[in-house]
Amino acid sequence: MGSLLASLALAPLPLVPLARGWRSECDIEGLDVQVLIHGIGERSEPDRSVCRVAWLDHQDLQRVSAGDLQGQVDYLFTDSRSYVPFRGRHGSVLYLENISEFHVPEDLDLIMQEKTQLLSVLMPPRERWDEVAEEIYRQAMATIPDHVFVEDGSLQTEAAAFERYRFCIIPEEDSTRNAVSPLFVRSLAYHTIAVFNGFVEVGAMVFNAIADYDPEPFNIIETIETLNRHNKQLGALWHYQRIIQDQVQYRYNRPFEEKLYSQACTMCRLLADLPGSKPPLVFVGIYSARKNFEKRQAVRDTWGRLLREQFGIRYRFFLGEGSAGASTEERRMRQELDDHNDLVFLPVTEGYRMNSRKGLLFLEWIAERAEAEFLLKTDDDVYLRPAPLLRQLRKRIPAQYAWAIFDYISPVPRDEDDNFYNAEEDFPFPVFPPYPRGVVRVLSMDVVRLLAKASQEGRLRMIYGDDPCIGVHLRQLLFDANEPLPSLTLDDFDNRVFAMEPSCHHNLWSKMTNRTWAIHHVKPEQILCMWSADLAAGYYEDSEAGLRIDEDRELNEFPDLCSCATDESFFERSDLDKLQEETQRVLDDDEE
Repeated sequence: MGSLLASLALAPLPLVPLARGWRSECDIEGLDVQVLIHGIGERSEPDRSVCRVAWLDHQDLQRVSAGDLQGQVDYLFTDSRSYVPFRGRHGSVLYLENISEFHVPEDLDLIMQEKTQLLSVLMPPRERWDEVAEEIYRQAMATIPDHVFVEDGSLQTEAAAFERYRFCIIPEEDSTRNAVSPLFVRSLAYHTIAVFNGFVEVGAMVFNAIADYDPEPFNIIETIETLNRHNKQLGALWHYQRIIQDQVQYRYNRPFEEKLYSQACTMCRLLADLPGSKPPLVFVGIYSARKNFEKRQAVRDTWGRLLREQFGIRYRFFLGEGSAGASTEERRMRQELDDHNDLVFLPVTEGYRMNSRKGLLFLEWIAERAEAEFLLKTDDDVYLRPAPLLRQLRKRIPAQYAWAIFDYISPVPRDEDDNFYNAEEDFPFPVFPPYPRGVVRVLSMDVVRLLAKASQEGRLRMIYGDDPCIGVHLRQLLFDANEPLPSLTLDDFDNRVFAMEPSCHHNLWSKMTNRTWAIHHVKPEQILCMWSADLAAGYYEDSEAGLRIDEDRELNEFPDLCSCATDESFFERSDLDKLQEETQRVLDDDEE
């Protein structure tokens, strides 16, 4: 086995030629980060001054055993979904696919105009064909021979196969059955609908923007007939592709080597920050307003108590600065601080239009004082069931990561009465970049640190609206001319865990169900009601031994909370015609 390991070993990747945007993540005092690709190096004695990281693809892993890796690396990255799920982790094994930059053509309008052909076929290299690929090639050459291409690793061939075509058949192959297909990913850049049967779950909406083929038996005539029917709905497919493009470009923003090295640095930093112990999974920051005494207490008595007692997780409420007087509110707040010691006062005036500034000060505070893998931000008018989210985060890589309910291609309001109003001079673009809604959002701590650093250096554009503003800031990190963030995963799967209103009404697009983890715009009495409902249904048990959670409960079998949804204004409304009115009502209530 020694000769095999030697044949796999490569020199560590050099840091010097790589981008600088994440270099601070690699400034780890007393620790040298060593990264190897397709190898794990020669066996050596443990050295606490070195953090060893290796990347092995699926084929590499077929040739080594667990014993070969034991004690040789601190972290192993791989593109093999047989070993670890996409964007996931199992202990010290982490997922990262070898796909480099995702380049979107500058003139997409021209690309769309030139799509005059229905179908192309892009074959993998000949040595990777299986029987289905052979049959696809045979039929394609007999039917559309001028539109068949074979991958040769060049961008020119890919462009030829994608630019003029609305659909492209990409046969699945052995090398992509356990990984992510680079050809599928790059088809999205050209607004070409991939006809592809492999793994596509790089985003929640991808299924709305792809097609597949029947491999047994493959019939190209029937496939073309199906695609002609899809062609009549091409506008909808392209619309979803436009959404997906941002998400894919974020993940594949820079060369693979930069992504690997930067994530390796972040993981090694976690080892160095708390030597001999594992860092906390999350720090929880809760936005609040000074007057919201009852909301904060409701959180402390319910899911905040669960965080403290069951999970040992720190949380703090973040408020704006107050007056220097001795009002009843100020005296009550000082007493609250003495009683609970969980309030943080940020130097910013409270008010909806100031939330963008509050958001940056919040991130700067977290970056300086909190040690954890992730930052979980939420609001004091949220009822949160934290257990399933924490369970999910234990399986996610705490590097270059964001989880939330995301808004994509959201128009920028130009009505001065809108709370998200931004003048042309403030933000001249017609739509916001993708942004995570603030009801509950998670950022890996490396992203928090980089945002805080950029804020302190005055490099971030300020706009109104905390949620769109953080979307703008994330995009700035990614596409900074001098210091780009190599990658950012927008984890947008299963938005059904959110309820944007405390209602079970069928007209609402984001209502409470038995899958719900987080419910927004709840009143203090509703938080207490929902907690009582979870206790009564046995999801939580409060005994002399403390709180206990039913960890075996299925994710679609949470207790029914509809009895706590008593606001009759939801009974007759529809999101299609009254969403803006209801949002305004909630915002006006928050400003009182």
